[in-house]
Amino acid sequence: MKNISLIASTVALMSVGAAHAQPATAPSREVARAQAEGDRLLKAASAEDVFSNETARQGSSAIALRHKASGYLCLFNPGKVGNGVSVHPGGQRGEAVSCFTETFMGRDSRFISRWDGPLREAVGAATTGLLKAHEGRIDGDVDVSLSERFPADASAPVYAAVAFKTAQTYERAVFFPMDGWVVEGRLTAPRAAENAAKGMMDRMVYTGVSERNRTLGASAPSSATPWRSPSSSRREVPTRF
Repeated sequence: MKNISLIASTVALMSVGAAHAQPATAPSREVARAQAEGDRLLKAASAEDVFSNETARQGSSAIALRHKASGYLCLFNPGKVGNGVSVHPGGQRGEAVSCFTETFMGRDSRFISRWDGPLREAVGAATTGLLKAHEGRIDGDVDVSLSERFPADASAPVYAAVAFKTAQTYERAVFFPMDGWVVEGRLTAPRAAENAAKGMMDRMVYTGVSERNRTLGASAPSSATPWRSPSSSRREVPTRF
């Protein structure tokens, strides 16, 4: 409960700016409206069996939908036109899902997938699709890092990041492993907001993974072996995309 409220408070803070942070506990009418909107999002996507609506439990005005299979909590700013969830076909139902919302910075997405292979391959596949979607509009280099840390110290888990710019936007995607799953956070922000967007996206996904691990009693991935789950094979994988 306490962990969820902490993340919800962070969403509220990022929605209106640091100078106007909202309390962790929202008035009951706001919570009820957010709970009802969460129910509508799940019904619209026929995803009631894949996500659970935890909005009322955590007591914030942020909509909170937990992906049942992975344990990851998707958060949404209420009332945004871009709010939504999707359950993707292929494999077992619920093993590939996405969540979408909008912040003051731009469009914020999460893609959660079952993944038991090297994370480099997941990053490569997602990056290929991301670059294809922006084909002909990329301005400058595409930055790919497989050794990011948040917080920036030796004890923090390692994750991957991909970033590039178009004429008007800054695009960033980050990838965190989660015990046989991978969560990708993706943000489209104004080009001038690059530094703020990087900090926001990395912090939000890291916080979400940490909340998930605490809730499930799972451990963070080891920084010594960050890209391979215990069940994956020991084959060589590419490091360039």
